[in-house]
Amino acid sequence: MFKITYTNRFGKQFKLNADDSNIEFKYGYAIIVKELSEIEQKKVSFFNDSPSTITGVINEKYETIIPFSSNNSSIEIFPNNNFIVSSNSLNDAFDFPIYYNHIRYVNNKLETINELPEGKHQRISENRILITNYGFQNSAVIYGIDEGKYISYEFSNIKKFEQEPIKKDSLALAEKDVKTPNGLSTTLYCYIDLNGQIRSKIYNSFSGEYIDLESSNITFSNYVEQVKDKLLSKEEQNKNNLKRLKKTIK
Repeated sequence: MFKITYTNRFGKQFKLNADDSNIEFKYGYAIIVKELSEIEQKKVSFFNDSPSTITGVINEKYETIIPFSSNNSSIEIFPNNNFIVSSNSLNDAFDFPIYYNHIRYVNNKLETINELPEGKHQRISENRILITNYGFQNSAVIYGIDEGKYISYEFSNIKKFEQEPIKKDSLALAEKDVKTPNGLSTTLYCYIDLNGQIRSKIYNSFSGEYIDLESSNITFSNYVEQVKDKLLSKEEQNKNNLKRLKKTIK
């Protein structure tokens, strides 16, 4: 057994016993989930504040690194003193949204590197996260833990990463939907690696064309804007053609 410190919502601290028999350390840290007994719940409660489970992180010296809280929904440990912590509202354990924070332990202090968006968070390598379906839209982006930033373009979808048989790299098919306000659309397809780098030509489903960004000396963002402009031009052309068609009515 060892002692952990829990601070309730009103700032009062309590020393509680925690079991050390099944602790698994990863990159020098361990996630501790403490189930409070009925006696402990009464001890730490204030009015109707009575958590049944608290979660935090300790180091190999059994020192608390991430404070214990009933609002921590999940914690994931990454290399180089990095953590992704998801937490609920302070007022309601069932409240949404869930908040995601990239936290780094530096010089004996916790630093919030980034607040990450809602959506599905999937670990795709030791230091890469794929975040999809955030902002109430089809969206996908790769976040680099060590870099502390998004390292890929924002796509509409990024499919499963699989090892490419020849180059032995993990690659995934990425899709970018481009639409006009009136509904004319295309999807751009390419393969990307775990670093978010585009590793293939871009295929445009509307024009049926392939483009090599390197030889064209443009960025993916610039190409998306070019495609959008062409769609708008095509939309205007279609509108004019329909006006001409009306004049042929007999």
